[in-house]
Amino acid sequence: MIPRYESKLDSETHLAVLRAVGETLRESVMITEADDSVLDPKIVYVNSAFTKLTGYAPSEAVGRTPKILQGGLTERRVLNRLKLEIQSSHQWKGRTYNYTKSGRPFLMEWEIVPIHDTSGRLRFYLTVQRRVEPEGPEERRRAAALRRSSES
Repeated sequence: MIPRYESKLDSETHLAVLRAVGETLRESVMITEADDSVLDPKIVYVNSAFTKLTGYAPSEAVGRTPKILQGGLTERRVLNRLKLEIQSSHQWKGRTYNYTKSGRPFLMEWEIVPIHDTSGRLRFYLTVQRRVEPEGPEERRRAAALRRSSES
């Protein structure tokens, strides 16, 4: 059994701990708001691995929506499935093409976890993203076509 640490942290210390955890991770981390009245949730935090993966500095990403990563190869059906799942407050995992700041597409897999406050209200979404290699014949065909088009 893992012992629980029962000390209460003030909000500044709590945020400092969370930032330290986020910056320690090698995978890209993005946190967005989860307000039901907002159609496109705003980004409230990204870590340095996000900047390395996408080319967007925190000052360029925070306050914008995750749509900054989308482009022509981003699959609408995947995004629609994501939207349905997270509206039900479920954890979600998927993959599609996203784009770097310079416009270069890459295959990304991401997991989204809803974050609730102590009263149970949904407040944020934690997203962990990683670049992945194509799997299966369809993804490999798309990746090959993408490489050919970028060489032209």
